[in-house]
Amino acid sequence: MALAAVASIGVGVPRRVCAQEVLLQLRPHTGDTLHMRLDQEMDITRTGQAAPGDGGTEVTRTWVVLQRMIVERVDTSGTEILQVTDSVSTGSVGGRAPSAPSPGIRPVDGSQVLLHVAPDGAVTLADTAARVSSTLRELLANLPVTFPRDPVKVGNKWVRAMKVPTGPGYSDEEEIKLEFRLDSVSPDAATAYVSVHGPLGGTHVKSTVGGARVTTKGTVAGSMAIDRRRGWLTDWHANIDVQYALDPPRGSDVPPSRVHMTATQWLRTIDRP
Repeated sequence: MALAAVASIGVGVPRRVCAQEVLLQLRPHTGDTLHMRLDQEMDITRTGQAAPGDGGTEVTRTWVVLQRMIVERVDTSGTEILQVTDSVSTGSVGGRAPSAPSPGIRPVDGSQVLLHVAPDGAVTLADTAARVSSTLRELLANLPVTFPRDPVKVGNKWVRAMKVPTGPGYSDEEEIKLEFRLDSVSPDAATAYVSVHGPLGGTHVKSTVGGARVTTKGTVAGSMAIDRRRGWLTDWHANIDVQYALDPPRGSDVPPSRVHMTATQWLRTIDRP
């Protein structure tokens, strides 16, 4: 009888969970240490004129990053987290790609950065040390605020904006929009599953100095799991597809160039390694 009662309660929970509103926040507990692993693979194919500073037409680059997120302080504004990079493994196959990663992703074991993470997912640097690279500062500044401030129901959507470069070798940026959706919540409401798609809008075309034209289009499709008890993102999968086309001005003898980049990312919380 007891087992039957438990089973009947379990059957009834999903319907109530789907109807209720849940608040999505990043708010881990003071003293927690979260072990994170990032696996990323990027495939780049070039045709025509190579992008500035790059050689080879096809290359695959991989990264494996192990980090600890040490929660030092939590208050109403968010969480101060000491991010410690324990190890970085990189590799390149094909083309004439450099064996070392690009600047800003240098494998420095034990490097530390103090971050402030707001409940809605906005990340800023709490560390003012000069050792923090400008690349990292720009990356964090351009990350989208992920979660809405108000509770949402399963099926609710919201849109967030972020900035990305307009093309290889160009410092200009454009704003793209990503659509998030609360797909489901576990029966005990402890885990929320969110998907993301974008960018919203059509192909971006821009003229450069000298009359060349850069065309950019891309897509992002990802999913994440938020552990609402731990107050942290425990799993993130993403597939990113970006295409750049550089067409020289009329009359130029420079051939057009194309760059196609696909990347897969998997960020997850792991047990102590």
